[in-house]
Amino acid sequence: MRILTCIVFIAVWIMSSQSDAQQLPVYSSRQHNPYLLNPAVTGYDMYMDFSLQGKKQWAGFEDGPLNQELSVHSSINELALGVGGHFFNDQLGTIKRSGFAVSSAYHLKLGDEAKIGFGMEGNFSFYSINQDKLNLRDPNDNLLQSGFKTGLVPDISAGILLHRYDYMFGFSAQNILSASGDLGQNYFLSDIAHYNFFATYWFSFNDKWSMMPSVQLSYIDGFDVFGDFKVSTYYNEKFILDLGGKTNGDIVLGLGMEVIDYLRVHYLADVVTSPMRSAGGSSHEIMISYDFYYNPLYKGSKRRHKWIDKVSI
Repeated sequence: MRILTCIVFIAVWIMSSQSDAQQLPVYSSRQHNPYLLNPAVTGYDMYMDFSLQGKKQWAGFEDGPLNQELSVHSSINELALGVGGHFFNDQLGTIKRSGFAVSSAYHLKLGDEAKIGFGMEGNFSFYSINQDKLNLRDPNDNLLQSGFKTGLVPDISAGILLHRYDYMFGFSAQNILSASGDLGQNYFLSDIAHYNFFATYWFSFNDKWSMMPSVQLSYIDGFDVFGDFKVSTYYNEKFILDLGGKTNGDIVLGLGMEVIDYLRVHYLADVVTSPMRSAGGSSHEIMISYDFYYNPLYKGSKRRHKWIDKVSI
């Protein structure tokens, strides 16, 4: 019975990981909030960013993965330091992962325009299993008596970011310690280290149309490299169209708009092209973000590629 319990536990975890070749959640809106991918993004620009994200994966399957994240990060006025944090809640079938993270970054000037940022993050996860969703023959199994719960499991992440008003290149390592949580009865659940490369480039066609291509490459031990490429097209800085693809064959479609100044709403869908499509395996994601400009000098510029001109006025 103990063996069967472990098989169910591990199978659900691996299936959730293999859906995007990751243990950590993979948001299709990463190009609009790279902070969740790289702690060096913390406070990289002259505002405070609030973001709320939610994703439902494998929408046609009962108890498909469900992810929620609330994040905030900011530069500290004229200082080169940024601080931030985020809360997360992931439901992976019978497994639940929740917790929080805090981050800090330092951004060093390279010439008049470019900067290089170095960031660190400490995260704390709590794992548990919903026993009501397990169909077991032996309710008196010793492992069940442990409650399938861990205390807070600490881990760290680090990143480096080269950025300017029109581009961003970053590398990050998440869950570096590969820390383990004790489920009781000498059973453990370990974090897995993730390595990510992320890049964006912004360019404008004219006063109304602009475009931002982005690419993400991720690797975890035991899996192939996972790739994600998107192009975000902006019209009048109010409406956004996202189009992209992933190495697992999924197609990403997204629509966004600025509801009021600095408040944006985004919807994205991962259209599955594999046989899972017939079972309704697509994913849906919502993102709400708000940029708070604490310094009036930068508030007149909505896009990060314009703030340098504002400073020179």
